[in-house]
Amino acid sequence: MKSLSHMFTLSGIILTLHSAYSCLHYRELVGSHTSQPPLDVVIEVSVGFVLCLIGRLSAVSFLEVQSTKSDTLFPPAYRTRDFDIYSTRLRFMVAQGGAKKS
Repeated sequence: MKSLSHMFTLSGIILTLHSAYSCLHYRELVGSHTSQPPLDVVIEVSVGFVLCLIGRLSAVSFLEVQSTKSDTLFPPAYRTRDFDIYSTRLRFMVAQGGAKKS
């Protein structure tokens, strides 16, 4: 798969470079008074861009399924966070004997 993606990318780069050379050659022959490149250069650049895009997207292995262990989702035991400590006023009130049950 890697060689196919490299082939697409290299073909797209070559087509894009050739279209740039063709546009420069066309402007040299006609003169610099034209503002638009010829249609074949526009098509060649578009095809070269699409080939480069396909080549680079096929080289990337996206949407891979990665296994995750449930052990890695929890912090280590020696690390505590402030919100992990459940210390409330009720414990103090029960120790003092002043908590009323409703």
